[in-house]
Amino acid sequence: MGGYNIDIREVQWAAHDVFHFPEVRKEVFMEGYLSMPVEPYDIPYRSLLPRRGQCENLLVTTCISASSVAYASFRMEPQYMIAGHAAGVAAAQSIKTNVALRRIDVRRLQKELRRQKQIVCLHAQ
Repeated sequence: MGGYNIDIREVQWAAHDVFHFPEVRKEVFMEGYLSMPVEPYDIPYRSLLPRRGQCENLLVTTCISASSVAYASFRMEPQYMIAGHAAGVAAAQSIKTNVALRRIDVRRLQKELRRQKQIVCLHAQ
């Protein structure tokens, strides 16, 4: 699970004409800035895997498969640590069971993460 505000930095600062009757003034606006609180959210294991056929047995913990807005929350260090922890446990499970990362037992992975005190998902199983 993760949880951090959506945090998109401004793309640029731009001056625009703003009408304040009876005159026009230049005002500076931030373009592209977005900051919004979010509820805690699940990070699916599949988001750590490249698309099928692109690369085998690779876990990606910082450049996950997500929309740019979702990534704007995920890109903070606590989520990187959470994903890294999950990836390490998944890699160990893959090696111990001789099963490809894409085919590991995700329920078993979640069980081990819970045992190691990681909060795994909103919907207890």
